[in-house]
Amino acid sequence: MADHPGITFQPGAKPNVFEVSLAPDTPPGPHLVRFHNAEGASVPKTFMVGAASVGEAMDAEPNDDARATAQALAVLPVTVNGRLDKAGDADAFKFTAKAGQWLVAVLHGYGLGSQMDPAIRLLDEHGTELALGHDSYNLDPQIAYEIKKAGTYVVQVLGYAHPPAADVNLKGSPDHVYRLTMTQEPTPRLAWPPGVKRGTKSSVQTLGWNCGAGGFRGPAIEVDATTAAPGAEFVEIMNSGPGPLRVALHDGETVLETEPNQTAKEAEVNVLTPAGAVTWQGVLQTPGDEDRLMFATKKGETYLFKVASSTLHAPLDAWLRVENLQGTLIGQADDAKEGNFDPVLNWKAPVTGSLCWPSATASSAADGILFIRCRSVPRLWCPCGRWCWARSRKTL
Repeated sequence: MADHPGITFQPGAKPNVFEVSLAPDTPPGPHLVRFHNAEGASVPKTFMVGAASVGEAMDAEPNDDARATAQALAVLPVTVNGRLDKAGDADAFKFTAKAGQWLVAVLHGYGLGSQMDPAIRLLDEHGTELALGHDSYNLDPQIAYEIKKAGTYVVQVLGYAHPPAADVNLKGSPDHVYRLTMTQEPTPRLAWPPGVKRGTKSSVQTLGWNCGAGGFRGPAIEVDATTAAPGAEFVEIMNSGPGPLRVALHDGETVLETEPNQTAKEAEVNVLTPAGAVTWQGVLQTPGDEDRLMFATKKGETYLFKVASSTLHAPLDAWLRVENLQGTLIGQADDAKEGNFDPVLNWKAPVTGSLCWPSATASSAADGILFIRCRSVPRLWCPCGRWCWARSRKTL
């Protein structure tokens, strides 16, 4: 059974082999499926449905040697369904890329349930490494590289142990499956603003590669949040990219950041007084950018701050930091949990009427979008925005 009626499985000619049928209205993207037999049901598995505009291919061995035996792919965009089936295996795929466009390569493996920590490399025709992709918003890698010269390029797929082992050797098994999508088509990655109000229809601008002006700003799209589940924190919109575009959901008031807000003095111009649901939305536009927000507090009242950035596929690994007006640290948080780079902070105000300021800093990545929710417990969500100190420790 599957989470959409358009996906049906029928037993194949051999054991553990199934024939899959997809109805024309089946949405592309990840779906949950599970199998039943006389002994019961399996745990849910992730099954990917590709976009109709992207071709599908299977990896064919031998393709371990990036220069001598790389598997040729006729045209982009394409999604390769592959497997690192033994220790030391590394699959390589060669293709022709156009100059003046970004090549985007995204691999799904860990996100499909494969017990591996994958990586991908982009090589030129001489075997020189041009880019390396490791972790993104989870352990699955991606590469975005601007092609300067038309020619033949190679993407190589590698896999390491997860959970990590004492060695760093390449791993493989029949369960090390992956889907690798390569494209030079417009590839939206983010939305601006990054969130919309639950229960409404709103317009957002797409941001990504090969998207238009400057190569990154794409057309506006409509987001229908009228049917979003009450507890949902984002909606997903399928597009021409290898994965869905995520747009955060919020309730109540929305506040967009106002520049300049690099320093505490500049942040004093706009003071937020959380009195219900508030969402603060902003973007770290250049490396070294810092955004600060001042907000009023009440002694003894607890606030819950929650960032959505990495979970929206933005290139930011955030820290949260709350300081008083003298610069003394009075609260901070890092990753919420393993595999989630967005922090959550439960914080009790030590003083009534003091103003605390949060900041967000991008040390290496532009377009580090922050969507920050804050609430006064036990009040409703109150997404406030750049209160604590968020620092990009690595480009995701």
